[in-house]
Order: sequence, then structure tokens, then C-alpha cells
Amino acid sequence: LIALGGRDVSEDLLTSTLWPEAEGDAARQAFDTTLHRLRKLLGDEHALPLRDRKLSLDSRFCWVDSWAFERLLSESEAILANPATDPQGEALVRLVDRVNALYHGPFLGKEFGAAWSVSLRERLRSRYLRHIVSVGGRWQQLGHWDRAIECYRKGLEVDDLAEQLYQNLMLCHDQLGQYSEALAVYRRCRFILSVVLGIAPSASTENLHQRLRASA
Repeated sequence: LIALGGRDVSEDLLTSTLWPEAEGDAARQAFDTTLHRLRKLLGDEHALPLRDRKLSLDSRFCWVDSWAFERLLSESEAILANPATDPQGEALVRLVDRVNALYHGPFLGKEFGAAWSVSLRERLRSRYLRHIVSVGGRWQQLGHWDRAIECYRKGLEVDDLAEQLYQNLMLCHDQLGQYSEALAVYRRCRFILSVVLGIAPSASTENLHQRLRASA
């Protein structure tokens, strides 16, 4: 239900998604039985209103981590779009901590093969990675290199093929004079891209690597 939007999701869509082999009365019975059990599990039938055969999850009765996660991302995006409202990044620090506390990896990771979960999973993942890049960039602007490094490392835990994160991480280590660490990041980038995708780092990454080697 959450993966399909959480609000006014048609019964037909839910039944065809969850019980694709069921037909007619069998699909309706499966839906009604499951809805009854879910309402009982949640302890309040008002949490799952069904109107005109469209089902919703009422946020007044249920807290949903993915919804809270997206609200926090929106708050973070608003601050990043207008940095004058948070010149030292203090509010951003608090938001980042809350965002990271909520993101535990892919949406319904154990159901990775379920087609109905892919859209929301990829949207949450994509928004989180954009958040990582934007927040890391803000820390770089403020000269908070250690915070930026931590930020980009978290991003690589989510997507270790994101070459931009490697580049930014290398730049941060460079600013701190940590040339061996920067070169180690490059080696990891080259290894991961080679093993997983069978490609070499981009020209911009190679140019950055050569500059760092010269500095070292």
C-alpha cells in the first residue's frame, strides 16, 4: 500500500499486484480478509479507510518511516536552496543526522525482487544520493572537510558506483593534506568500476588523480 502511494489506492490495483493469479470473487475475498487482519494488527480500523473501493493509510494513526524520510529531505532541500537561512549549517547538521537515522538501505530490501516495490525504492535511493551530494557540497563551501568526508562515505555505502562521490571525497582529502587517503580513494574507485562495470574511471577522475599524485 505504501509503495503504491499510500492514499486512495484502488482495490483493483492492490489485488492485481498482490494476487495476480486470483480472479473475481477470490481476489475480493483475499483483499477483504487481508484488510481485516491488517486493521486488527494496527488496532484501529480508522487507520485504513476504504472509500469507493480505494484504500488509504491515515497518517493521523500511523507513522511511516519513508514518509518521514521524504519530509526531512524536503526540509533539507529548502535550506540548501537558501543557505542564507542557515549560514553556519547548524540546522542542516540536525536534519542530516535525522535523515541518516531513517535511511537503512533500500525500501523493503528483503522484497528486492518484487516489481511493485521498485519505483518507490529507486525514488528514495535517488533522493538520498542527491541529498548526499548537495549536503557534501555545502560542507565543502563552509570548509567543513571532515563532515563532507563523512557525508560522501555514507553515499558510497549506498552506491559505490557513484564516481562523483569518489571525486568529491578525493578533493576533501586533498584540502586536508591527506594525499595518501585521496589516492586510496582513487584506487578503490578504479577497482570498483573495473570489477563491476568493466570500465575505467572518467577523464575528470584521472586528471584529478594525476594532480593529486603530483601534490603528494
